[in-house]
Amino acid sequence: MRGNRAKHLARPDLAPGKPHRTPGKSDRTPGKPVDSPIPRLGRLPGETSREVVTVAGSVESGTVESGTVESGRRHNILNSDGQPHPLNSDGQPHPLQNALTIFTLVVGLVSFVLGMLVRNTHTSAAVVILTTATGLAACLVGLYGQMISATREQRILIVTGIIAGFVGLAIALGHGGFTA
Repeated sequence: MRGNRAKHLARPDLAPGKPHRTPGKSDRTPGKPVDSPIPRLGRLPGETSREVVTVAGSVESGTVESGTVESGRRHNILNSDGQPHPLNSDGQPHPLQNALTIFTLVVGLVSFVLGMLVRNTHTSAAVVILTTATGLAACLVGLYGQMISATREQRILIVTGIIAGFVGLAIALGHGGFTA
């Protein structure tokens, strides 16, 4: 079965000959589950929430299943000390993202410190070139890391490293950059 006919098997209210209308408030009855309830603004720690989930089966079988999903506290991956890893708050390991996060933060801070040295002291051209290179590396690697980051904690540290690297890069470019 192809085309619109398959859709009608999964949704009997869209069958040919039946008028299509959007359900409104008048269609709701007490006790009838609502697919999109008004979201609560917060949960208490450890409190679980329930969501109504409808999953369509294959088009050929025309089956539709419905059920509830419970979500509770997030579980963290434990590091070698038995403590949760601070960058994996979603409970999944992210070794590449974590490495890019740490690299961006460290290199960005190095670029910032070197930029402050370039700005406030008389330094050689080698320090200006090193500051330019570390700032550029922190910005480029940080932007890629931001694109593939998985958790909020990673994004916070990546943006911190990008900003620090950009400040060092801008100061070094003001003093000649790669041509100093």
